[in-house]
Amino acid sequence: MATKTSDFDETTNQLEELFGVSYQVPASWERSQDGEQSLFYTPKSGGKLLVGIYSEEKDFDLSSKLNAYACADAIQEGFEGTDGVEDLKMTSIGQNSAIRFSFSTTGLGFLARMDCLLVNVPAGVFGWVMVTPDNCEYDYTNDFNQILKSAEIAEEKPHTVREPVDIIEDGVKIGTLTINSVTRTDKRNRFAEETPAEVVIIDYTYENTASEDDLYLFSSYFQVIDSGGNVCTTHPLTGLTHAQKAPVGAKSTAQEAYNLTVESPTITFIFKPKMFDNKDAIKFELPVQ
Repeated sequence: MATKTSDFDETTNQLEELFGVSYQVPASWERSQDGEQSLFYTPKSGGKLLVGIYSEEKDFDLSSKLNAYACADAIQEGFEGTDGVEDLKMTSIGQNSAIRFSFSTTGLGFLARMDCLLVNVPAGVFGWVMVTPDNCEYDYTNDFNQILKSAEIAEEKPHTVREPVDIIEDGVKIGTLTINSVTRTDKRNRFAEETPAEVVIIDYTYENTASEDDLYLFSSYFQVIDSGGNVCTTHPLTGLTHAQKAPVGAKSTAQEAYNLTVESPTITFIFKPKMFDNKDAIKFELPVQ
């Protein structure tokens, strides 16, 4: 029977952070790095812990059983000589959905047991994989469980005014978007049917830095939510600066007006680079002046 290790010690552990995920690892486990996305830890008694980002799909929701099994299958199919996913369990780290599963493989040149936990994080799907050779005389289950228990996931902070954000298309930066200001206005379109508590004007600038196609951002790319959680409609205000098609190297400053259902000191502004698709949406929290 393998001896259970107890290397995890909160008084001496290494405190690590990767992609906004912090966790502790026993100080005696040797650390190495594989590029910018993965870290390896090797216990003195053998085995290996692999930590890193396994998918950059931010909308891949592990709370869906269909997605959970698809993700687990994709991980184990990346190795030769596997026997299929075992004991998949739906779990969480804080408020973040996660899955725990295991499988065996000969794809590393020897028979090994792979104990895995994958979790949704702002950057995508993050995970820990504990590799234990079949002939290892040690069982790392206790230490692995303690490492997972120590994990904390930082919330992605929303952007704010005058903070440029990158516009990414197929993994390539094609431009930037900056919200310059959000201001209340007493002006109304007298033909508008809505009777909002407030109307705000959002002033923004976008720049085309690399797209061969003209960059053209208007209200269909945006979603606004007031302080009461109400999704807001546009207000047909006259006299606004309209968006213009910006060729590469050019920029455009424009304005959109929105109806707020309740008076709001701040609004949530969501930019959807793919217009009607929430994938890769960028969130702003904006003060109203």
